[in-house]
Amino acid sequence: MSARRLGFAGVLALASVSCSSPKAPPGTPPAPVIDAPRIAERPVRVAPPPPAVSHATPVKKSAGRARTLDAALAEYVTGEKGRIGANERVVELVDLNGDGGKEALVLLRSRRHCTSRGCTLLVFQQVKGGYELHSRLLLGRTPMVATHRRTDGWRDLVAPMTSARTGMRLVTLKHGAEGYPANVEHLAAIPATQRISGEVLFSDD
Repeated sequence: MSARRLGFAGVLALASVSCSSPKAPPGTPPAPVIDAPRIAERPVRVAPPPPAVSHATPVKKSAGRARTLDAALAEYVTGEKGRIGANERVVELVDLNGDGGKEALVLLRSRRHCTSRGCTLLVFQQVKGGYELHSRLLLGRTPMVATHRRTDGWRDLVAPMTSARTGMRLVTLKHGAEGYPANVEHLAAIPATQRISGEVLFSDD
């Protein structure tokens, strides 16, 4: 599934759910409006970001060997002592680091890789004609947005998250020295008045 440049708006309760996650409690504030039909004409309007803090979980890099996406994914799943079926994953291709090659975002939807907080999302970087695992994070709900703001040369990702403590909210995942953050519980919600532009991913998942 390739990335689509589409617009969507409304509260997070209307977002399609890709993983098993609780519904928003009563009184959840409205979500920011996400507007992405004309990326070049409508830049992202955001306040200056706070200093970046890395909460990424390091992932094991391959030893400089280029491999197909299927092979790279199989290596990860084997390392987790599990398996993943073809209908238990969703793939989006998008250039995240501006090098002209498309990274692969793989959402794993098996019972092993999903909890009440969300499902595992793997980011594979395209290198030397193949792929290697770059980041592992948690995606609570879909869709998500690859914005055109960059941190450390990589595009910021906006994703809906759900927890019993905070309910549903949109958060920004910024790239750091160890990749995208795996722990999103500490991330502040994006203000409801903020507009977001970018490529919408997993929109029909």
